Amino acid sequence: MHLPEPLPDYFRAANEGNAEEGAACFAEEAVVRDEDEEYRGPAAIRGWIEETTAKYSPRVVPQYVADDGKSTIVTVLVAGIFPGSPIELEYCFEIRRGRIVRLEIR
Repeated sequence: MHLPEPLPDYFRAANEGNAEEGAACFAEEAVVRDEDEEYRGPAAIRGWIEETTAKYSPRVVPQYVADDGKSTIVTVLVAGIFPGSPIELEYCFEIRRGRIVRLEIR
């Protein structure tokens, strides 16, 4: 499966629990939507990664990738410390100039 840059780095950092490297994959104006919450900018996104890692200990494994012309949609198997684990989720990324500008997890 071919993931566009910077997604391989993002998923590696997520699996290592490395919030600094994960946040570095995002643009300054980036927005993340997850669990009905919104996080804006690298500092908030870094905090989201730290909080999610501490709370769930997630391990993410990309399964499929599709591009709808606007977003790169990665179907991900997520396992961790939460009811129903593992679960399949869609990570919908908008990428510009090699950085993630939007991520919506659904």
